[in-house]
Amino acid sequence: MSHYALLDENNIVKQVVVGVDDNQEDQLSTIYDCTVKRTSYNTKDNLHTKEGTPFRHTYAGIGMTYDETKDVFIPAEGYEWNDTYDKVLKLQPYSTWVLNGTTFQWESPVPVPDDAKETEYVYNNGTESWDEV
Repeated sequence: MSHYALLDENNIVKQVVVGVDDNQEDQLSTIYDCTVKRTSYNTKDNLHTKEGTPFRHTYAGIGMTYDETKDVFIPAEGYEWNDTYDKVLKLQPYSTWVLNGTTFQWESPVPVPDDAKETEYVYNNGTESWDEV
């Protein structure tokens, strides 16, 4: 089973549909009378959830833009194309955060607390610490 993004004339995702296999872009383009691009349900923020190869940056969602030149889906807000890394990246949250060159995720100068799965924290840039919410 594959997923496909239906695009409007400005390459904005207007709907995501389920297909049967990985090479139905042309067939679905004819059926829906629009440009159709395959998207991976297992890809988010340049990472593949099953340790495979990320596909088109992230799973397409309504309102995202498909960049034809770079062959990626770009979320509507909070992301941009980064020429240095040739990837779509979240915007750098603070000037002190550093990009991890393996995961392409921004990391704080102070590690997230070990109990972050049980307790909610927010990063405090003024004190460079994680504050419990």
